[in-house]
Amino acid sequence: MNDSIKISIIIPVYHVADIIEDTLKSIQNQTFENYEVLLIDDGSKDETAEVIERCIAHDGRFHYVYKENQGPAAARNDGLKLAKGDFILFVDSDDLLAPNALTVMYQAAQSENADLVTGSTKRFNQKQEWFIDAHITENVIKPGAKTFEENPELVYSIGPCAKLYKKELVEDIRFLEEIKYGEDQPFVLETLIRAQKIYTVDEVVYFYRLRDGENKSLTQSISQNPIRILDSILQFLDVAKKLFNAYGSSQNVQLSYYNRVVKIEISDAIGGVFTGNKTKRHEFFQKLGNWLYALPETIFYQMDAVPFVFVNRTIGFALGMDKHTKETYQAILQYIFKHSSEESLKVVREASEYYRAALSIVEQGSFRNANRLAVRQFIRQKFDTNKLVMRIGRQLVFRFGKLLPVKKGSIVFGTERSDVLSGNLKAIYDCMSEQEKKRVVLLLKKSPSWKHTLHIFATLARAETIVIDDYYNKIYSLSFKKRSESDSNVACSRGI
Repeated sequence: MNDSIKISIIIPVYHVADIIEDTLKSIQNQTFENYEVLLIDDGSKDETAEVIERCIAHDGRFHYVYKENQGPAAARNDGLKLAKGDFILFVDSDDLLAPNALTVMYQAAQSENADLVTGSTKRFNQKQEWFIDAHITENVIKPGAKTFEENPELVYSIGPCAKLYKKELVEDIRFLEEIKYGEDQPFVLETLIRAQKIYTVDEVVYFYRLRDGENKSLTQSISQNPIRILDSILQFLDVAKKLFNAYGSSQNVQLSYYNRVVKIEISDAIGGVFTGNKTKRHEFFQKLGNWLYALPETIFYQMDAVPFVFVNRTIGFALGMDKHTKETYQAILQYIFKHSSEESLKVVREASEYYRAALSIVEQGSFRNANRLAVRQFIRQKFDTNKLVMRIGRQLVFRFGKLLPVKKGSIVFGTERSDVLSGNLKAIYDCMSEQEKKRVVLLLKKSPSWKHTLHIFATLARAETIVIDDYYNKIYSLSFKKRSESDSNVACSRGI
């Protein structure tokens, strides 16, 4: 019998006395038993140590290490030095593992001879749990064997957790301790590049806790020191560039990664800088512009995230720009319109109001249209109209719709993946009879108006049969009557 440790679980902890017990219980309840847990305390001053010691007192697989505060990157690196397992798994101190997470990931690693195994992640709070939007829309959780070159969408799962790493893959890779924001990205990016085989299991393996106010706290932290945050982003982007050059990564991989950073980290940083100190905005956009101008033209030309973020996302902050910031922003827009492909600019042209406002800035230096959009955006944010419409849809329109008679024979197809039917939904639709198709209502991904959103809830309330793909956000937490059920006549023998 091989008694060697199979999995080393590394958990950096810091001031989590109120929550760490749940995390430890989720590990102790695993169906897989041959593991060790390295709890690296990054200088907690609360009761974290006492809670941990009480929870692990009778389990020799758990090891607690206290160190002076240096940040999560240093804590993970210390864990890597101590790890004895054949595989490495990172868990954050406030998250949970699914009961069979270690079993399914380890079995997949063995049977598939995979260097890196991933699985699905769900977010959760005190009220509900849900899939991560980007994991669904980018098809990250599609099961099966992958490589980074063939599946660059894996950049949308760039966090270190919910991944089982073969120890040989990470033995000489470390988290960058000098980067204070996004310090884990270079580590995960290098593992994705180096892994000869990546395998995604068709299971939820990880639950990421979203604490109350966490998103707001992130925005506030960015607004307090936006230049420091941007400098960190530019640091890990520079490391990424060196990794791409060192490993000869394809242009497609580079494009996917840069698009992701612009859509998420840079977009969040832009939102943060406009809620903070006004004096930092000009410097912020100067640094951002310099990074854009330095990108290889072949990459920049295809980056659809750049026009979207710097027009559709940024133009709504026009009222918060002083003269110098406006001049710098105008120069960035001029560069984007000159050096982006027609395909990249398509998403901007479709948002006609934003496109017209951007053209006014580019061609005339006029911010009049942009200021109108900024006022509208302020009102939406102030009154949180999107959440209000969703609340009205769920609590009023859907509930009232359930009181009305069901529409006999009605079949609703819902997806938030695409603006057209595709995959399994299309296969089901194609095999239906023409008579059945006449009763179908399609609820496809789009940026809906409030009228369309309310129409969706009214349609769902009275549907007899509802067919969705892996993820359809609007259906979560809705309480359907038993009259809405799957119709066996919809199924067909296509092996879907």
